[in-house]
Amino acid sequence: MKFLLLSLFICLNLQAHTLLLKVIDNKDNTITVIGEFDNLQKAQGAMVRLESLTSGEVLYKNRLPYESKLIIPIPKEEYQIVLDGGPEEQLVQKGIAPLEGFKFKATKEVLEKLSQPRHEEHQLGIELISFLFIGLILILLTLYFSSKNTKKLIEEIKNK
Repeated sequence: MKFLLLSLFICLNLQAHTLLLKVIDNKDNTITVIGEFDNLQKAQGAMVRLESLTSGEVLYKNRLPYESKLIIPIPKEEYQIVLDGGPEEQLVQKGIAPLEGFKFKATKEVLEKLSQPRHEEHQLGIELISFLFIGLILILLTLYFSSKNTKKLIEEIKNK
């Protein structure tokens, strides 16, 4: 029984964690950028960048601290927020405008050169995990009944 529970626990933890980006307008010309995973683990160490949509340059760059939250002044030009969690995870979100609005607007040429979102799926689907778990249960039941029947046959042979 312990083996069965351990197998279930392992199967359920095979799923990869998806990076999430939350951006909150503080209504004081600052934003709070929060990075976390869908299992509520913090994305400590992930890189946060604000990229200008007018010039393409990086306006702000910093790693998420332990609490996985940064308060950043809002730029006066249109920008995008990039949360870079490594080679397989990068989220991009359009930036929130300051209270007085943007002074500089995005250009199409720059938009094509900026960071793009990326996400590679490395997780097993819930259907596959369920299938593997049911298969494991069937194998364990087969072994149990096979062992039980083998013992009965050996006892019958000894009694003859």
